[in-house]
Amino acid sequence: MKTRVRLWAGILGVVVVLLLSLTLRLNYVRSTAAGELFWNADGAYLFIGITDLGYRFSYLGRALDEAKEIFPFGVPPPDNKHSSVLVLDVAISAVLLLTAAATAAVVATLVFYIMIGKVNEKLPENQKIPYFFSFSYPYLQKPAIVRREYKRFYPSGQLHVLRIVLQVIAFGLAVAAAKQFSHWWR
Repeated sequence: MKTRVRLWAGILGVVVVLLLSLTLRLNYVRSTAAGELFWNADGAYLFIGITDLGYRFSYLGRALDEAKEIFPFGVPPPDNKHSSVLVLDVAISAVLLLTAAATAAVVATLVFYIMIGKVNEKLPENQKIPYFFSFSYPYLQKPAIVRREYKRFYPSGQLHVLRIVLQVIAFGLAVAAAKQFSHWWR
């Protein structure tokens, strides 16, 4: 008797799950964007094309669509498609400020790598600091460790000061560029 009850309960459970997966709807929107920048001596224009593709299906239908996507002819067309173009007028000064900020940030990073190289020259092989990310090294503490070791090995060295100055300049230039862009969201 118990096995029959369990069998019917299992069948009923499967039927309920199938009915729910057929009746519950799922809405999915995928957005893509691509941009092009055109400029001259007076300024720049950023054209951003945005496409939204909307899909509506049941949970079971979504699972079947995933299986169909294996075949090139099985991808379902979107239920809704919307496209738009966003045009942004960018002052040339903002582009120059942002470029200068990025340059200062890259140079600060290069100075940091030079500091790592100089510190690694003095450290034993088993204590060398990795240049890039490593799971075996405390990544968030890396700048403080490099600065501490650099000051220990090169007490009169000024690379750590140069790096900090470059980072402050990069941040300041980025803030100035953001101020130029701020007219977009006023």
